[in-house]
Amino acid sequence: MNKRNFFKELLLLSLGLLLGVSVWALDKNHAGKVIKEGVWRGVFNVSETQVPFNFEFKGKDLEHGTFTLLNGTRRDDFHVTRLGKDSIFIKMNTYDAALVAKIEDDGTLSGEYRSLVPGFRGNSLPFTAEHGKNYRFVEPGKDVAPVANISGKWELKFYSKEQVPNKVALLKQNGNKLTGVILQAIVVNWKAPYKAMNLFCRVLRVQALKFIKVKLMLMAQSVV
Repeated sequence: MNKRNFFKELLLLSLGLLLGVSVWALDKNHAGKVIKEGVWRGVFNVSETQVPFNFEFKGKDLEHGTFTLLNGTRRDDFHVTRLGKDSIFIKMNTYDAALVAKIEDDGTLSGEYRSLVPGFRGNSLPFTAEHGKNYRFVEPGKDVAPVANISGKWELKFYSKEQVPNKVALLKQNGNKLTGVILQAIVVNWKAPYKAMNLFCRVLRVQALKFIKVKLMLMAQSVV
């Protein structure tokens, strides 16, 4: 191999490596931003009140990742869909809602919680989220001792323009941590079942009277 051919092949090899690196870089940029794995803390802004929530993301990329909403001991998994290079869409069927967010340059998330309930579509709440924060309400080290224990059964009254049924809360407090469930009464038309039950009771009463009458007759015969 002469020097001319050697330098020619070396030049072609260098160009090939340069093109390969360029394509890799373009492909990496095309993949877009990713969500960091681990636990996150988000905050909904409701009027002037902040409502915190926690979630976890697992997966090296969005297409194969899982978004898990953390609510006490409950875990709800949802799929993440990419919208462009820096935005995501998370449809949460369990809650008839979706999260639409932008992945900021510093790795945080900012977006909206959008309702998917018919008649309420378009309603949204802004939110932000930070990675690495696994607490919900009180930052570790800033806990305050509770002044009361509200464990037990509570009636919750809601005030609205339209009539809203009251709900019942079953709460359990452990230190300054409170968990529980909220139950809603279901209005049932008992008119028809009540009539049926009333008729059933009447039949039982008639049968009981007949039984007592027969029993008394037998007792009277035995005495005679």
